[in-house]
Amino acid sequence: MSVPLHLTKDQISQLEQHARSTYPQECCGVLVGHCTPASWQVNQIYAVANAWSTGCLPPDIETQPKNPHSPADRYWIAPADLFQIMKSSRADGLQIIGIYHSHPDHPALPSECDRRLAWPEYCYVILAISQGQVHEQRCWQLDATQQFQEVTIAIS
Repeated sequence: MSVPLHLTKDQISQLEQHARSTYPQECCGVLVGHCTPASWQVNQIYAVANAWSTGCLPPDIETQPKNPHSPADRYWIAPADLFQIMKSSRADGLQIIGIYHSHPDHPALPSECDRRLAWPEYCYVILAISQGQVHEQRCWQLDATQQFQEVTIAIS
């Protein structure tokens, strides 16, 4: 179904550093590059502030409305940030190909909220971080039935 996501060791380090710097809150950011039939190539990584706040998710997507969430277990990329990155990427001949975020003290598995907010044309990198140390990164993409399937991360 999917093609590998290509990241360099330096890009992995950049993602991990962002996750460590925001722990115990979720970090988030945007992956920019280009897609071919054989791979997704990341050229640039944009770290953005986690703009999550109560009420930013529509009630039909919020999975636990009685239990307040926080940036420790939710992330939100402000539309203005996403638009600016999209505009800058196009000027460089690139496009947004994915989103990344961390899961503090949880596995690198997508939540139901992650799934319901995902777009099928993007890949989603999740970094699992515990006690301030990243111990896993995994990548996911929605399939035709709106379920996440794992995407191989190729590190060079």
